[in-house]
Amino acid sequence: MTLSRVQRPVRRKAVWGLKLTFAVAAFFVAGLAPNAFADGQKGQHTRTAKKVRPGEESSQAKQYKSDDEVTRRSSANPLHISSVIVTLVPGAQLPSEFKKFARAGGRLDIINGQVLDLPNGLLRKLAAHPDIFRIHDNRPIKTHNYRTSVTVGATTVRDSMGFTGAGIGVAVIATGITTWHDSRKRCIRMATSGSESLSTS
Repeated sequence: MTLSRVQRPVRRKAVWGLKLTFAVAAFFVAGLAPNAFADGQKGQHTRTAKKVRPGEESSQAKQYKSDDEVTRRSSANPLHISSVIVTLVPGAQLPSEFKKFARAGGRLDIINGQVLDLPNGLLRKLAAHPDIFRIHDNRPIKTHNYRTSVTVGATTVRDSMGFTGAGIGVAVIATGITTWHDSRKRCIRMATSGSESLSTS
């Protein structure tokens, strides 16, 4: 009886060729280079940027007295009325010659500001006053959430019954409110007196 020899698969030792080694190395270099560059840029920025304390403006912030829209309007029709938000320098009050343009309920205590409705012809004079820190266009703010409106049926109610939500108060209830925060105090004043408005437009 003859025993046949069982053939076993031949194992070959893996040897990386020059092309494969180069390809793998190139892959890793390409993947790591952007991160290294970004870290270098971040480090460079950190070294050159001046530390800013809370309440101070960064040296990299844009320096201006009036925003672009207010600047544009100051050269437009001088009789047209513009609504602007004026921020005063710390401790300053609205100059007396501009008090007649102050909007009722438009005082913004948190930023030491005031909403004014004044002619475009006075915008440059307002900006030149030393007690004025910044002037911004009082842009109307609106938001729409069509998907949610359709999902909860608000669109159907609005279209079929004519309800728009006008005159309805909305409250946001959250936990963890800081009891001493100025915004909370202002909200309590508004809720109890009804004399202030959240909207400046």
